[in-house]
Amino acid sequence: MISIASQSGLNLDLMLRNISINKDKSGEKSVYFKFHLIDYIESTTSLKENGYLVAGVSKIGKNVDSLILVINTEIE
Repeated sequence: MISIASQSGLNLDLMLRNISINKDKSGEKSVYFKFHLIDYIESTTSLKENGYLVAGVSKIGKNVDSLILVINTEIE
C-alpha cells in the first residue's frame, strides 16, 4: 500500500494487487494489475511495457479537489 498526502491535507491510500507480467506471441510484455485508490477509483487493467495509465476523479474531499493518477510501467 502506498500512502499519498495531497496539498489540501487529504490522505489517500493506493493499493496495487494481482500484479503479473505476460508476454504475447510477438514478445511484447504487458503488466496486468488491479489498483484501488481507497474510496475513489478501482479497476483491473493491463499496460504495455513502457505504457501509461491515466485515471482521474473530481470532487474528492471537502474542498472539491480533483485527482489525476498516472501510472507508468517499466519492466526490468
